[in-house]
Amino acid sequence: MKELMIHKILSFNKPMNCNFILFQGAAFAIAAFFCNQAYGGSPRATAVDRISVAIFTEKAKEANLNSLWAQKKLSIQQDIIAGLQDSFNFEVSAVSKNRSSKEYRGGGVEGILEGEFKGSILEMSLKSSATGKNLASWVVPVTITDRGKDDEMVAQAVRSVVTGFPYLGIVTAVEGTKITLNMGKTRGFSVGTQFKVFEFEGDQPSFSSSKKYMATITVTEVGAQSVIAKVNNTDGALAPFLKVEYSKPGVDLEDRLSTRTHRKFWIGGGTQFFFLDVKVSSLEGALSKRIYQVPLSPFSSLELGYSGFKATGIFGGAANDSNTVKFLQTSASFEFAGSQNDRRGTITSLGAYYANYNVTTNQGATLPLVSSQLISPLLERRYQWALGTRAILWLTGQLYYPIYSSDVENGATMPYTSGGVGINGGTRMYLNKTFAVEAGLDARVLREALANATGSLIEAQYGFSIKLLALF
Repeated sequence: MKELMIHKILSFNKPMNCNFILFQGAAFAIAAFFCNQAYGGSPRATAVDRISVAIFTEKAKEANLNSLWAQKKLSIQQDIIAGLQDSFNFEVSAVSKNRSSKEYRGGGVEGILEGEFKGSILEMSLKSSATGKNLASWVVPVTITDRGKDDEMVAQAVRSVVTGFPYLGIVTAVEGTKITLNMGKTRGFSVGTQFKVFEFEGDQPSFSSSKKYMATITVTEVGAQSVIAKVNNTDGALAPFLKVEYSKPGVDLEDRLSTRTHRKFWIGGGTQFFFLDVKVSSLEGALSKRIYQVPLSPFSSLELGYSGFKATGIFGGAANDSNTVKFLQTSASFEFAGSQNDRRGTITSLGAYYANYNVTTNQGATLPLVSSQLISPLLERRYQWALGTRAILWLTGQLYYPIYSSDVENGATMPYTSGGVGINGGTRMYLNKTFAVEAGLDARVLREALANATGSLIEAQYGFSIKLLALF
């Protein structure tokens, strides 16, 4: 048993965003020439990593809606450009005039995003600047008003374009069994990552055309803006502008940012070290029996969950000459909102926290304690960053309110004047697809005001944890 200085324990325990990097230079232009000679222009026509967004025109039947759209279309164009830049991290520019894709050919981009507002819907199309052919089309529901911003419509438009891209990047150079890709460190890829390379089939291919797989490749070098890979096996001649398909490591990165732990079932266990200190407003009477003080000590921790649901528990004991205390703290919560952008993610969860401190007082105790229980709703906001395909960094803030706690001698607290906050952060390292190691720091402060107005107490806890997770 740990030494109890004079009790208690607490703890806390969306589609893959494409990220195209612009590969610039004379080598790209030379590669384009030879590729067009060998493939009749088809690979080049569907190889897009630079987009220009046109001003979306108004085509509604109602004149008042057209007038309202005309007032907003420039700001909507800029908002869509900003959203694509955040999601893709590749070059996105504006068509300065309301020109069609045919008129804009040769403008230094591969794709033109055009759109028409038709009252209740926004029709968008991505066209090849090389051929003017339609590569992909999307329809977004629209509710436009003269009040506020059109954030949801813009978000849906950006989401549609991002999810409509069927590849991660393109091949920019081929030298024997070595190829160069226009994606680098910002994608989170590492040496050993494997991809499939494909091309769209047909005389006039689009993003919905069938795919012909050309090769499997393995990354050997990762730079800031490009990746070098070796060809494992091929099913045809390789050339620039072939496409790189989504890979399992990329999907893993998405999974790890879209939930707090894992999209399927998981279980974990380890050790939680914490220091606990409770201060009371008065040392007179029974309130002094709630002064739980524990030096930095190890306790057992356990957690499990499935997708958005997570439950944690910490348990153990501590003792001194006067008391023996058994600690139990649990929390359960469910994710109800979240977002993911490139290599970052945010998750909001709602749940409950419960703590029980069971005291056995020794005969002749000079500093007796009293058992207590605490329960509170728990609101949590979590921020996550991918440091690569094998590491996640997170920072979490918690709100505990209202807090209801009680003991047999002091009675219950006033819930709506009792509350607290917490913060924790740490990192998770994935050893393989099944196991991960997690280490973190945490701190929490709770204030509890007694209902009979006899006083209040402040409970502070600080510590760190390490655990092993098994992912199924």
